[in-house]
Amino acid sequence: MDGMESTADLAKRLEGSLLIQAKRTVSQRSSTSTPDCEYCKNTGYVEVTIPGRRSVMMRECVCLADRRIEATIPKRYRDAMLLDFPDVVQELVKQWLLRPGDGLLITGKAGVGKTHLLIACARTAIQLSRPSRVDFFQKFYMDLRDTYRRNESEEMAYASRDNTPFLFIDDLGVGALSDMERRCTLELLDRRLHKMRPTCLTSNWCLAEIAEKFDERIASRLQSFQQIEITGPDRRGLAAS
Repeated sequence: MDGMESTADLAKRLEGSLLIQAKRTVSQRSSTSTPDCEYCKNTGYVEVTIPGRRSVMMRECVCLADRRIEATIPKRYRDAMLLDFPDVVQELVKQWLLRPGDGLLITGKAGVGKTHLLIACARTAIQLSRPSRVDFFQKFYMDLRDTYRRNESEEMAYASRDNTPFLFIDDLGVGALSDMERRCTLELLDRRLHKMRPTCLTSNWCLAEIAEKFDERIASRLQSFQQIEITGPDRRGLAAS
């Protein structure tokens, strides 16, 4: 949590973030240009009154996060927002962002919207000024193999994922399920758990299936994560019909 910011202050900023998402959704999706911000008039900062004091402070406006969103989130998913999900899912994510703990595990069958929700979580974290990285387990494994081919240390693949305050990483269980993938996934989770850095990840498998098909130790680490199961039809199939 930022400095002296209380949970109540963060909750207010979270609600403000969702409100601005709602107001900007139509204009953002219908235009390639960034609309004028009614809150900061495109200065990037807004005045905030401190309760019980006469003084005010300058705080970064949510709209300034658009640049970080563009730099962090893949273009295919850049429109993903929490508002795309039912209220109950939004509330679960909001509670997690207020108290992220070890992390968030999003599960469900292929195509139900797990990646969409993961990116929506990342967008909101970025709007709350939480330094974040969006990643994919397949990319993580590819980067590891590249270090082997170049005769470099595995640390090259861990460093940026290990050090970012919030890591959003998609599709646990993808790949060959090799001993290397098991070992390196466990190592990544352990590094982040030891440093108390929250990790949000998705998987087609529930915890029991992760233990059975992938690794019991990984499933054990994930037991402390908040869990959200997404159900419903394949969104990709609906989009194609």
